[in-house]
Order: sequence, then structure tokens, then C-alpha cells
Amino acid sequence: MPHVKIRPAPPLVELFEKLERMSLRDETGVQKIREYFMERGEGRILAEGLVAEGGLPRLFFISIQDRDGELVIRCYESTDPEKTPAVKRLILRLGMAAQALNEGSVLDPCNLEKEAGELGLIP
Repeated sequence: MPHVKIRPAPPLVELFEKLERMSLRDETGVQKIREYFMERGEGRILAEGLVAEGGLPRLFFISIQDRDGELVIRCYESTDPEKTPAVKRLILRLGMAAQALNEGSVLDPCNLEKEAGELGLIP
């Protein structure tokens, strides 16, 4: 499952208040985060994602969850989309945005090294 990690994890409520919608377009297609939702009981943020590759839009959710002091950002299991290049880039870009909002944190692209390299994050 494609995912990124951010260390140390910021408080989820603070991150939720700072995250903004995003809309991007590149050679893989259109990538958007349309809205954020805070799950109270689970301690998780859900981001409503949309990707359009070849004119076929796909809606799904991305989970942002604190696990042992690090944020894990990945596709939410219930909406499990096909892991296309645009889906992987949207997860990585959401991770980049969350990391930028947390001064002193480090982004670990985990199993998205290829996509991170394509975006110039890894030499």
C-alpha cells in the first residue's frame, strides 16, 4: 500500500485546522484534495481525493493517522482505489503539504521513492 510518514507527528487537530484544499495537474493527470474531515473516535483525518487520468475521475479517501508519534498517510481501506501514478503522487503531495506545516518534521517517502524522485525530493 503506498504511503508516506512524517516524524514527529504534529497534533492532528492542529494539522486539520491548517490543511488546505489542493488542485494539481501534471503528466499523470489531475489530482485534487477537495475536503478534509476529522474522525473523532479514531483520531484520524480523512482527505477526500479525486484523480482524473485519461478523463476517468476517481473519488477516494486518504487517511492521515498518528501511529506511535509519526503520521502515516495512505489510502483509506474502505475506498481502496487502484494505485495509479496520480494516486501515488497525490498521497506524496499531501504528505509534503502536511510536513511543510510542521516545522522541524521529516518526510519519509517509504514506498514512494520513485515518485519522490520524479518530483525532485530525492536525488
